[in-house]
Amino acid sequence: QIIKNKQGSSDAIIPFEPLSEDLNPATISKTELELRLEEAISKGDFKECVRIYFLFAMKELIERRWIFWKKEKTNMHYIIEMQGRPGAYEFEKIVNIYDVVWYGDYAIDQSTYTSLEKELETAYKTIEAQR
Repeated sequence: QIIKNKQGSSDAIIPFEPLSEDLNPATISKTELELRLEEAISKGDFKECVRIYFLFAMKELIERRWIFWKKEKTNMHYIIEMQGRPGAYEFEKIVNIYDVVWYGDYAIDQSTYTSLEKELETAYKTIEAQR
C-alpha cells in the first residue's frame, strides 16, 4: 500500500541481487552500517536505506546465534529459523518490506521511505531490545 509508482509490467523478471561480500551481515560492523545509512539518505538512495535496515536486523540476529547466515539461504529460511523466538514477528515485517522494495519493481521516494522508516526502525528497536 505504501509503495507506489510501479514501473514495468507484471511479467517482468525480478533480478536476483545477492549481498556483496562487503555487506555480509555476519562480518560488517554496526558502525559501518550506520555510516552507509547516512550516506544512502544523503544521496536519496531510499531503496538502499531499506536494505540497510534489513542488514541491521540480520546482524543483530546473527550475533545472538538465532539465525545462521549463508550466502545461498533465502529470506524465508531466516524467517523459519526465527519461528518461536522473541522478535520473530518484527523480523518478518522487516523482511517483507525489504523483499518488496529490494526485489520488487518499485521506485520509492522520500515520503514513502519516511513512512517505511518508522516501521523499520520500530521493528528493529523491538528486535534489539529482545534479549
